Amino acid sequence: MPKLVASAKISESLAVSQSWISEKLGNSSDLKFKKVENNGYSFLAVYITTIVESNQLEDFILPSLASFDPEKAKAADDTSDFLLNHVIALKATRRITDMNLAVNELLMGNKYCYLYRRPN
Repeated sequence: MPKLVASAKISESLAVSQSWISEKLGNSSDLKFKKVENNGYSFLAVYITTIVESNQLEDFILPSLASFDPEKAKAADDTSDFLLNHVIALKATRRITDMNLAVNELLMGNKYCYLYRRPN
């Protein structure tokens, strides 16, 4: 697949994920989104900048980033699609003003990081 087409596909998938999460969490202005590149994979980082009731998130929480197995992801039929169907979310207990710091926390497996999956 040409790089430009792949890039457009990634952007479209992330936009769908962003729209779905916004709808599920009430389309709050406290949701901040940023595309994250890590080891050639694209994720959508979601920063929830206010405390969210845990029961609102239960249905979406998958294993934490620390237990995410990249080898299993590589074994998927289409690794890019597997990863594009997952977005990283940071559940923050305080307002985050430095997005780069938040991304670093996500990539380091901060305990408030979760993988979120949008429905097929």
